Amino acid sequence: MKTTTVSFMMLLVPAALSAQVSGQAQASGQAQAGGQAQASGQAQVGASAEYKAPSGFSAEGSAKLDAMYAEAREHHVPRQPIAHRVEEGRAKGASEAVIIASAAKVKANLEATQDAMVSAGRTHPRDEECERGASAMERGVTKAQIRAIAKSTQGDRSLVVAFDVLAKLTLNGVPVEQAVAQVQAKVSAGASDASLTSLVTAAAASNSANAAASANATAAAKPVGGTLTTTAGAVLKKP
Repeated sequence: MKTTTVSFMMLLVPAALSAQVSGQAQASGQAQAGGQAQASGQAQVGASAEYKAPSGFSAEGSAKLDAMYAEAREHHVPRQPIAHRVEEGRAKGASEAVIIASAAKVKANLEATQDAMVSAGRTHPRDEECERGASAMERGVTKAQIRAIAKSTQGDRSLVVAFDVLAKLTLNGVPVEQAVAQVQAKVSAGASDASLTSLVTAAAASNSANAAASANATAAAKPVGGTLTTTAGAVLKKP
């Protein structure tokens, strides 16, 4: 009898473990499915986030801005840069007309960047690439130049850094054509992002050196007492 009871209990243990494992697996599956559904829902909410004209805009201005957001969504370009420009303009006290015109320029540059990348063989430009490219275009880079850089970039490498460097070079006073040539040469050679960024570092260093040289020249030419010393070392007396 004792042997029979033990044998029966041994049969129950695997069955209980099996039920426990099955229950854990089911719970894990439900949790995973719930997490995926929640993540999917959050992604959909983010994708469908509404962008509207701020309160205080006229009916005409609101209609224009809302139409911009609708067109940007339809054309699959990011709307956040447009909204950021609107808020930037409001913070600076710009007029409604100026804000709308500036927002329209941002939208046009986003669409131009996207179109340039698609024509260069990039079938699915990323939002951040469009945003950085638009920033470069605002600094004077043309759609054709954006396309040239995209076409010169190997494989499906991201163009975020390349476009960012392009904009920053122009901010540092590098002429647009020279900046484009430098970036295009780097991406054509497959240079690293660090190598691309070094172009900005070099431009900034050059600016600092030029500023220091200019300051030294000004100081050397400044009158001391009754004389004026030139950079050539000649001493001129005040009349």
